[in-house]
Amino acid sequence: MRGFVFMIFLLVAAAAAAQDQARWFPFSIDQDGISGAADFSHLNKPLTSADRISVRNGHFVNTRGERIRFWGVNLAFSANFPEPKDAPRIAKRLRRLGVNLVRLHHMDTSPDADPSTCRSILTTGPYPTFNPIAMARLRAFLSALKAEGIYVNLNLHVGYLFRPDVDQVPGPAPLPTHSKPLHIFYPRMIDLQCEFTKKLIEGLRLRNDPVLAMVEINNETSLLFSHQARQLEKFVIGEYKTEFDRQKSSFLNGRAETEELFLDFLVDRDRAYLNRMRDVVRATASKTVPIAGTQVEFGGPLSFDSHDGLDYHDDHFYTDHYNFPNRRWDGRDWRIRDSSGAASGYLVYLHKAFARQAGKPYTVSEFNSAFPNRQAAEVDPTFAAFAALQDWDGLMHFAYEHSRDWDRKGPSGFNLNGDVTKLAAFAQTGWIFRTGALEPARHEIKVGMPKDLRLKATVERQQFALAKFFENNGLNPNVAFQHRVAIDTSAPAPTQAAAPLPPYRADTGEMTYDPKRRLYLISAVKAAGAFGFAGHDPVQAGPFEYRLDPSGRGFIAFLATSLDGKPLASSERMLITNPGATRGTTEFIHYPGTTDWWTLAPEPGSNKPSGPYSIPQTVPLMERNDASITLRSTARTLTVYPLDSRGARLAGTPAEKIPSGFRLRLAAASPWYELAVK
Repeated sequence: MRGFVFMIFLLVAAAAAAQDQARWFPFSIDQDGISGAADFSHLNKPLTSADRISVRNGHFVNTRGERIRFWGVNLAFSANFPEPKDAPRIAKRLRRLGVNLVRLHHMDTSPDADPSTCRSILTTGPYPTFNPIAMARLRAFLSALKAEGIYVNLNLHVGYLFRPDVDQVPGPAPLPTHSKPLHIFYPRMIDLQCEFTKKLIEGLRLRNDPVLAMVEINNETSLLFSHQARQLEKFVIGEYKTEFDRQKSSFLNGRAETEELFLDFLVDRDRAYLNRMRDVVRATASKTVPIAGTQVEFGGPLSFDSHDGLDYHDDHFYTDHYNFPNRRWDGRDWRIRDSSGAASGYLVYLHKAFARQAGKPYTVSEFNSAFPNRQAAEVDPTFAAFAALQDWDGLMHFAYEHSRDWDRKGPSGFNLNGDVTKLAAFAQTGWIFRTGALEPARHEIKVGMPKDLRLKATVERQQFALAKFFENNGLNPNVAFQHRVAIDTSAPAPTQAAAPLPPYRADTGEMTYDPKRRLYLISAVKAAGAFGFAGHDPVQAGPFEYRLDPSGRGFIAFLATSLDGKPLASSERMLITNPGATRGTTEFIHYPGTTDWWTLAPEPGSNKPSGPYSIPQTVPLMERNDASITLRSTARTLTVYPLDSRGARLAGTPAEKIPSGFRLRLAAASPWYELAVK
């Protein structure tokens, strides 16, 4: 009897496993071969002197005065220095993905002992000693990007760690990570950074080069942030404390130190550093190239004061960053929440909305939801839609690649390269953001934030939670789902507004967020989408009604766009993306000892709690999101073409004609479909 019961158990388990496997299909994207409906290279043209970027009326414009929005990616570490044979194809690849900006990040972080390694723009010589091979490679890459209509965002200080014995700065060694915040106020470090900036721009021959769209001075740090993070007492010691106290005494000039005066001192020191670096960029590159300091959340609202001499503001966010419970960046001991914006109120989007200052361009140069988050397909389309509603100026996914493993097959950490869940709709999303397919909100709420309120937020250490700060001070942050939001530092008093009621509908009528249903909907003339936990109920988005099959997990990321410039209801060519989650061969499990953290199962025989979050040489498996769709359309016939890994049409299936339009199925082993009307 026991044997019979055990046999039944095995059969049930095998059936469940087979059913689970049937929910997944292998899929990779040949990024160098993308063509047809999935190819968005038509958005770009080679850059000329008429394409130089500057700031006018609170936005980026080119020399002709045309408004430019940026849809970009980050490259980090050695990815900034592709080999000569790879530079043109990577530039063309990014163009196909709808990219018109590359952020050059972490170029200074890991100086090369052997210049041929090309992991850094620097060598291990005294700072700044430049790597001539890396410099030549990057200049060639810049030319390739320019030929494909792609600008760059040049980052200056990101990760360089000053070395007392080599760079002739005080010890004790090692200094704090990335030298933060010592490099902001210590005179010799500032002098050396100015030298680095001048020589970098000259070495790359960037003077008046239209490829240079913008410059970021300092990544994720300020004296204001170090104070709010309670780091000053820990890191400003020895000779650095002596110098810090000297500068503070000079600033106070005999006045008794108060909390407000101390914060004013930090603002003054941050401002002095940023303005000095700004002046070097202006003198070396261009008088009009847009310059940012650091990210708003890495300083808080007083960043509006310390950055008052700069051109635009920037920020970062992650919806589900890796957590390392024991050792930082341990690839076999990590966990994530498997969280979702749709389920958590998109609160992080609201925080970003309340970090934008009126009258200046605003970018978010890092954002992501890291692999293997199962809801990651939502992040690019929903954030781009929200940013379009807010009329922001640039978004940069972090990251496209951290290495020169350009031909990886599967996902790896934060890399977009190989991550088919995000790649599927990436170019399509870029088209939406860049072309204005979604209208900016018609009404703007100028949120008053006078000096006393900026000080209050700083004292309360609210730099990462500005939406909540305003909610606690009388303004419901969900107004940002309806209207544009901009911080007005000149206003004499805080702003009050009636609290909106859910579901939150944009004043354009093109977007709706329903926190109860956990759904974000796009219903524009040329774009429609549905993202979130739809379950198996019908969801209406523009002229489409989407219903997930009972076999689906319940989370959807559906996006449809017109390919011929016509409204969706009359378009003769449309692109639909319908990606699911991505995984390798290992299971997604709870992190040991928890019920609210997730990780990947460790390899057989491993004594670590996690498997690696990188599967670069494995063709990933994509979760099936088979669905039935109805489309309101005036066309007579409609054919549904699944697309292969290059975006080429597979065998088409005629859609069923119904009185209102068509009924069709999304059930192929592909996240891509082209709809064509005869």
